[in-house]
Amino acid sequence: MTECEHLVTCAFFHDRLAKMPSMSLMLKQRYCEGEWADNTRCARRIVAVKVGLGDVPDDLYPAEVYRVKGITGVPPSTITGGGPDARSSEDDL
Repeated sequence: MTECEHLVTCAFFHDRLAKMPSMSLMLKQRYCEGEWADNTRCARRIVAVKVGLGDVPDDLYPAEVYRVKGITGVPPSTITGGGPDARSSEDDL
């Protein structure tokens, strides 16, 4: 997967996790960059694509796809082909 186009400016990593480098690295590897990353499942990216980068809540974690519908009005399963409704358990960090 390619690097997320929002990684450089993502407030989540530059503000929320600035003092947590280990957690930041783990989440980036899962959602943002690297061979195994899947940014199509990042709640922050989904919201940015659907309603705009400016409407991404500062407190939205990448794994919180269950919040996408409340923010965008669109169920995450219709956007990502997955989401909590399509899995046997919720995303883990």
